[in-house]
Amino acid sequence: RAVDACPDCLAGKHTHLGSGDGLPDVTEPGEVIAFDLWSTREADPFTNAKGLFGAICLATDYDFVYKMRYKTEVPECLKRVLQEASEHGVTVRRFHTDNEYVCNTPEVRMACETACQPWGVLFTTSNAYDSSTNSKIERHWRRLGDDGRPGFLQSLLADKWYICCLIDASAKHKELPRAGTEISPRMLFTGKKGKALPFKPFGTLAYVMLEHELNDTTTSLAKPHARARAAIYLSFHVTGELTDTHQPGWVLHVPD
Repeated sequence: RAVDACPDCLAGKHTHLGSGDGLPDVTEPGEVIAFDLWSTREADPFTNAKGLFGAICLATDYDFVYKMRYKTEVPECLKRVLQEASEHGVTVRRFHTDNEYVCNTPEVRMACETACQPWGVLFTTSNAYDSSTNSKIERHWRRLGDDGRPGFLQSLLADKWYICCLIDASAKHKELPRAGTEISPRMLFTGKKGKALPFKPFGTLAYVMLEHELNDTTTSLAKPHARARAAIYLSFHVTGELTDTHQPGWVLHVPD
């Protein structure tokens, strides 16, 4: 416990960094990927999801965060992780979770194991719930909240946008160098440098040009005629949905 920590940090246990004693020793990307679930009371405005699936590579800190409506979508999330890792040339050897909510029934565990079998991936859980065996991803949830909260509060957006804020924090986490180094999780996981320049603070006011009107030379535009629409910057490159195509581009929301 830090002596000079403020009351809010102490109340939120932000000085408790957790222990890594229960984590296995890893040396290669994809050797062990730990995953967990996160939920909120406010549904995502696009998918109506109230939860997130999160996974992180223990060796590189590279993460995978997807919006999730039901716990039964966990096997599909695992397949998406395997597909994305394969696209980067990484072979996942093992998935691990702490057995708290994900595999609380034999049917759910069998569905997860079935999703991993075609890829030859080992699926493991702790015998009983023990957060220390999954501390990496649990600390990562707190890190995403700490990283995304300042921009979210500055944006003054409603709570329903908080899931989008965490998706944006995850995208930025992969591109920015880890503390005390010049190497990002993306470089460690894929061997390629990331690009942080396109990212903007979450919730930034943006404008989308009305191309159909500006490109139509036969349309006479009056001076007060709208040339653009106000929009909200949500992220770059990803929306957090399982159907993401990961094509570069800004993710903007234009209110009706």
